[in-house]
Amino acid sequence: MFNNFDEFSNWLEISKNFNSQTIKDIYAFIAKFPMADFEDYIKVSKKLSEGSSIEEVIARYQKHIQSIGEKEDDDFIEVAKMTDCLEEMILIMNKGLLKGETTHISIVDECWKWRKGEVSALTGNNNDGKSLLMRTFCLIKGIASSWKTACYAPEDYPASSFFDELIHTASGYSTDKENPEFISEELYRKVYDQIKEYFTFINIRPPKNTLENVLSSFIPLIEKDGVNICIIDPILKVARPKEYLNNDAQWASYLTGVCTDFARKYQICLVLVIHQTTPKIVEGTGVYAKPDKYSIRNGGSISDGLDNVLFLQRPDAPKDLISTTVRFGSLKIKKQKLVGIPQDIMFKFNRRTNRYIDELYEKDLFDFDKHLDIPRLKFKFLGKKHNPQMNLI
Repeated sequence: MFNNFDEFSNWLEISKNFNSQTIKDIYAFIAKFPMADFEDYIKVSKKLSEGSSIEEVIARYQKHIQSIGEKEDDDFIEVAKMTDCLEEMILIMNKGLLKGETTHISIVDECWKWRKGEVSALTGNNNDGKSLLMRTFCLIKGIASSWKTACYAPEDYPASSFFDELIHTASGYSTDKENPEFISEELYRKVYDQIKEYFTFINIRPPKNTLENVLSSFIPLIEKDGVNICIIDPILKVARPKEYLNNDAQWASYLTGVCTDFARKYQICLVLVIHQTTPKIVEGTGVYAKPDKYSIRNGGSISDGLDNVLFLQRPDAPKDLISTTVRFGSLKIKKQKLVGIPQDIMFKFNRRTNRYIDELYEKDLFDFDKHLDIPRLKFKFLGKKHNPQMNLI
């Protein structure tokens, strides 16, 4: 229960005022909220030892966790009558509804755009590149629109590795010193200086990695740093409350409800990266079926509660694992007039530059080089047994 000696000392100090009923009530609270933060246990214990009833404490704590980031005594129920909203309605009518903002990739804009206040899921099969694609979109939005991203991505810990891959994509040069296209320190620092303000990495160690703690970690970054995009990658790494461990449908309802409220309240784009269930090979093709919104791991009902459901697929897998062809698209768009029309698009992945390219001309979908003023390498192959000569152009 205790993470360190200081927590144990604090507990001993307040336990001096415990009677047998207080101890019973504390155990009742722990049974009701087993994933609560230790500091919350301290506050609750003090209230119980001061005479608050267990019913009152539980009610107040439920109110607290249902309204992420609110003070405990704030109301979380909002009731609005039409007569209260006329001026706001007229303002929206004259100004227009909030539209989705460009991804700066025209073919992607056709099927999905960034829209603040919405929750989007990105799903796909294991190891198909979901994380890289979404971070590329975020990187482009940072470079072209100065949007900032906060990412809870425990699988990419430590933060230095996470940021290093962004340098690879932004520069197009490998950050592996064994690679013949190894980036120079001068160019590394140059690219770093241009993108350093756009990303924040978050890691929360289990068992504290609850949905409430992850979302709460975003709040100061939104309010103080102006973060526009928050990513949970993957949702599988968020600890479920005890009551939802064996109930996917209830967990999906809870997850989507809390996330939607969070995105609306803070007017940010929230992205959840979610795996598919075990894929099946389409008979006679040798390749996996296209990802489906109702085959999302831990409950297809997740898609019902979100604004947008996007997917990524390597359409030639597992028949051809070397293929760089990528299929991306939207399976669900709630506000199609404002965000995009559900459809599939095709492009490729350039392993050398860590960027996505178009199918026909194999040019970058986004011109990083122009925006960041990066010189490119030109290869002159002297023969199969010789290393390529590399000249800057």
